[in-house]
Parts: sequence; structure tokens; C-alpha cells
Amino acid sequence: MQTVLAKIVADKAIWVEARKQQTTVSQFSK
Repeated sequence: MQTVLAKIVADKAIWVEARKQQTTVSQFSK
């Protein structure tokens, strides 16, 4: 059960990083 939770947390962290990079890229594009 703890492994599943850790995977969800890791996936969330990766998603947040990806979103941050996308936002930064789109800001530079404008």
C-alpha cells in the first residue's frame, strides 16, 4: 500500500515539474 502511495506522490511531483516547465516556456514564447 505504501508503495502505491509513493508512486502517486512521485507521479504528482513529476506532473508538477512538467507543468512548471510548460508555464515557463509559454511565458518566454509571449
